[in-house]
Amino acid sequence: MIVEMLNQVNPYVHQFRSARDRFNTNPETTFHMRIISSREKDGRAYDTPTASEVAALIPGDFNLEMDKIDIVLEEKQTGWLKRISEIHPSYLALQYPLIFAYGEDGFRLGIEKRVTEATAKLKRKNISMRQWYAYRIHETEGESHTLLHSKRLFQQFLVDGYITIEANRLCYLRMNQKSLRSDSFDSIQRSENNGNTDMHEQGSRFILPATFVGGPRYMKNMYLDAMVICKYFGFPDLFITFTCNPKWPEITRYVQPRKLSPDDRPDILCRIFKCKLDRLMSDLTEKHLLGKTVASMYTVEFQKRDLCLSADEKQQFALLEIENILKSNGFSLEQWENMPMPDPDIVGNDNVLILNELSYDREKLKAEHDRDIGKLTEEQMNIYREIVDSVVNEKGGVFFVYGFGGTGKTFLWRLMSSAIRYRGKFCLNTASSGIASLLLQGGRTAHSRFGIPINPDEFSTCTLIPGSDQANLVKTASLIIWDEAPMMSRH
Repeated sequence: MIVEMLNQVNPYVHQFRSARDRFNTNPETTFHMRIISSREKDGRAYDTPTASEVAALIPGDFNLEMDKIDIVLEEKQTGWLKRISEIHPSYLALQYPLIFAYGEDGFRLGIEKRVTEATAKLKRKNISMRQWYAYRIHETEGESHTLLHSKRLFQQFLVDGYITIEANRLCYLRMNQKSLRSDSFDSIQRSENNGNTDMHEQGSRFILPATFVGGPRYMKNMYLDAMVICKYFGFPDLFITFTCNPKWPEITRYVQPRKLSPDDRPDILCRIFKCKLDRLMSDLTEKHLLGKTVASMYTVEFQKRDLCLSADEKQQFALLEIENILKSNGFSLEQWENMPMPDPDIVGNDNVLILNELSYDREKLKAEHDRDIGKLTEEQMNIYREIVDSVVNEKGGVFFVYGFGGTGKTFLWRLMSSAIRYRGKFCLNTASSGIASLLLQGGRTAHSRFGIPINPDEFSTCTLIPGSDQANLVKTASLIIWDEAPMMSRH
């Protein structure tokens, strides 16, 4: 019965059957089925697809513009779905054919709001994805409530909608990383005191801003707000736990006539809980049910079990974690405790990294340089003279030195770094691997020196913050030696 019903009313069933017939006719030929995502008519009206295009897939046809991504079905003896956009108008009809049996459009970009006195004052003329999904999970007159009575399938729809909304928010942040930056107030103030008026390069790029709910910056802001409240008003006098009860009369009155259980409508549970929570906070803060309230804060969380630890148990657990981390990195606790402490005179200065570079014994470096300069081959001497001359005379340049293992590249790096350092200039020795960096005096991995992610991709950014000690060290460097540079990822 269900298959017959879909054959009669669902336009996408006809398209897939037409494509299946073509595949059966020519099984050795690869076809591509594309469902065009553009809509010329109003998306709120039923807009039946009138044609099914079967064409070759053009290389480079995809782009990052969300409103131009199409569903592409690639048939290679399997008929598997190759790619689909979550904001394609046909996505929900294909994902949930029993709920959207008539092939109704899902969310798409450009759905305009109805013109009313309220919407005329708003800047946004189109509805957002969150508003569209919020509308779909409410009962409306004149529409079938198949979705709201789908029980576990409705739960999947809610999760799918949440993931779709969050994915597009993350996509926006990922595509706008160049214009989103963050920095501490002290760093901005120090930069302004130094006479910098252009703040476009101030601070570092970030992955998630504080406005992204659930992100690390959001959680840190909430934590700091709570600490400030406790610091100003003192510790809380009351700690109240408010739990949602699925047998509340408001919930049972709604689900019983519809022959549903409370688990089938988690949206109703959340709405009733939020209404009662707001009423509780109003009674406590406005009506002063338990006395005058000067400050309040609350958090909503899911209950977790078997996670109640005492203070001593938490401390022992933390110490055990630290010990495991040290052992996994080759330490024992005795080595950790006996590690030399940094010079307090150096730590007290402004930039410790720069002071470390200035702490080399220049006379000793010059003596070692003069002793080893005669050991260079003619080819090595030409490389040495060209690079050192560019540094000393501030000509600038990028040099790529290639040679097989054992040809003396590391010896050349050490000699050039000594030549730069005994002149009072800065030379940063880096390498693509930790082992290679140990062979160079003051060597660091490129990941550590420049804040490069361990597994970079085309959207990765360095964590080198402009104005920081590490960034100022790189700016003052006269020469950067990067050993084993071709081993790094192309990103």
